[in-house]
Amino acid sequence: LLLLLLKGTHTHGPQARPLRTPSPRRPRYCRLHMPFFSARVSLLVLAVAAFAAWRRAYGPIGASQLLDEYDYIVIGAGSAGSVIAARLSEDADVSVLLIEAGGESGIKHSIPAACGDVQLVDGDWQLKTTPQEHSHRAYTGQKSNWPRGKLLGGSSQLNYMAYVRGDAADYDSWAAMGNHGWDWESVLPFFLRSEDATLARETGAGALNSSAHGFGGPLPVRYKSPANPLAEAFVQSAVAAGHPLRDYNDGDASGASRFQQTVFGSGRRGSTADAFLYPAMGRANLHVLTHGLVSKLVLVSEETGGEGRGARVAAVQARVGGPQGGGG
Repeated sequence: LLLLLLKGTHTHGPQARPLRTPSPRRPRYCRLHMPFFSARVSLLVLAVAAFAAWRRAYGPIGASQLLDEYDYIVIGAGSAGSVIAARLSEDADVSVLLIEAGGESGIKHSIPAACGDVQLVDGDWQLKTTPQEHSHRAYTGQKSNWPRGKLLGGSSQLNYMAYVRGDAADYDSWAAMGNHGWDWESVLPFFLRSEDATLARETGAGALNSSAHGFGGPLPVRYKSPANPLAEAFVQSAVAAGHPLRDYNDGDASGASRFQQTVFGSGRRGSTADAFLYPAMGRANLHVLTHGLVSKLVLVSEETGGEGRGARVAAVQARVGGPQGGGG
């Protein structure tokens, strides 16, 4: 819009035509056609005002807007925290605070092909592995990069959007260890509730077990599109070699298939922030604080009045402001 404002062309008539050559003493931008200029400026002002109003109503809050007390405080707005805060705030009778050490996502985070551009920059914790003894010899100090999201949506804003639940046997083994409710049959309904799969409408992409997918939920799941001919040839070759063509998210991951990805139908990345958190940020009972690095949980025991047996979290201490969440 700014480029159009400064271009200096008439818009009257069937074709835009250049303004007459201005005096050398006067810059060309002073010769802008006033109706053209004023209309575009008005649109720009309205757009800025609308965005500012949206930010005040639905964007993250400042530290001065924090309440003295919340029913729930969720630390970290990553792949899990975004979902938890959105789900808790569905109850209008409770107050929820979500604290994130990073900031908001940018345009690049919405572009699936820009995965590499949003890693190892702001919005990424830029972690490193420990030195590897037998590998990573081409890396400085034999350490590998370990991208982790530091923004609303967490690592779901940086990853390659592959939707892989894992194998049912792993969930069942966790339940067998004493983690009640973590068996495959218990967690599957929650996967179904969160998912909006368009896999059934995409023919030729692979086998589909429709009972293992949900429809109408907030998280988009679709086959990678457009399909890479090499990927198709790989799957066909695996099937020809005797491997089953299957839906690897139905609890049995053995076999061949194209990737299922969390991408909206428009081609935009389907992060947990986009799917769960942003739609919930208009709720009056949900506050989202960015650039807040939690440094301490204050535990108080109801029995002793201090720290000790039966202690619960009574307060959260965080540094707010700045790239590292420090200062205030």
